Amino acid sequence: MGISGPDPAKSYEVLVPGKTFLVGEYLALAGGPSVVANTQPCFRFRWTLHAGSASARKADEASQIEHGFHPESPAGKFLNRLNGSQLLGNQRAVIEFHDPHFGKGGLGASTAEFLGAWVFEKWATEFGRADIRDHRELVETLANHLGEVAPLWKSERVGSARFRDLLDSYRLVVETGSGADLVSQAAGGIAVWDGVVDQMRKFTWPFQELSMTLLKTGRKLQTHRYLAESVQGKGVPSALSTGTGLKPLEPDFVQDMREWVSEAVQGLAFSDADRFIAAVRGTGKALENTGRVAAHTASILDELSEESEIRAAKGCGAMGSDVILVLHDGSEKASSLLLDLQKRHGLELAATESDLHLASLQLSSAHVSETGMTV
Repeated sequence: MGISGPDPAKSYEVLVPGKTFLVGEYLALAGGPSVVANTQPCFRFRWTLHAGSASARKADEASQIEHGFHPESPAGKFLNRLNGSQLLGNQRAVIEFHDPHFGKGGLGASTAEFLGAWVFEKWATEFGRADIRDHRELVETLANHLGEVAPLWKSERVGSARFRDLLDSYRLVVETGSGADLVSQAAGGIAVWDGVVDQMRKFTWPFQELSMTLLKTGRKLQTHRYLAESVQGKGVPSALSTGTGLKPLEPDFVQDMREWVSEAVQGLAFSDADRFIAAVRGTGKALENTGRVAAHTASILDELSEESEIRAAKGCGAMGSDVILVLHDGSEKASSLLLDLQKRHGLELAATESDLHLASLQLSSAHVSETGMTV
């Protein structure tokens, strides 16, 4: 049942972090675990309610939900399904979305849009009548359960029912992709999602002597199109294209990726920087050996491999095209080296380990003045 008379003098907002697959991006397509860093600045999804006319417009007479998303995008499809459902009663919602990366790609804008749309629907159907005075957690953080997987793990275990509901909603409008990035953005921190057992764990950055830098290449790859063009049949993709035809996920590649993801998770869990570095290096080599690295990324990685201050580097996401992960020491020489690299290749700093967004998905509300300003 939809909302009955919510306060039109309020706007509601969801902050969604940017995401970067550190390891496991291709393994996630087979349902396996992946490691995703969620970073600031956040995408902002906001909606403001407006009262309907005195004639109480019917839902089929005009759109109740106004947004600027492309009609073929996940968020656009999802929201357009809601129009005409009388979800808002005699109300109209105007949705705004702010991308702090200005559409340059690689950090999860599409999934952030969908997460906002999903929260909007949950707000209307589940808890829209509640008075949200400050923030409302949308993802429950459970007790640590430290002995459940490994006795010394330093991690949080996060409830999975909400993630499964989120993925089921996503599948209404998106057939390709794992959804691992979607649920990871909902969890925050460094998220480890295993789609086989529906388990989420998240970490902070545990390494004192190791730094992380994420660099945007500005070379945007349309991930959903990339996956859609390389799917054989329906369901979980069984093949990925590298531009020269279909390239299946080879069994040896899948096994290698599973081992490297496991090493990365253990490195995070036990604060073992060397294991984490080895996992990133191994993942990068597996991607390179199977032709899953874009040419412009490979050129930059070759330069980085010659620098002793750089402990590991790899491209992230589909073909490693959009973002480059660099693990390095905290020296001034390393910082200078990375600044020079950015200038020469036109790269842009996306985030460092200090920019991790540790909070899970939250809904907040704010009063809106007559001038439209948030107060």
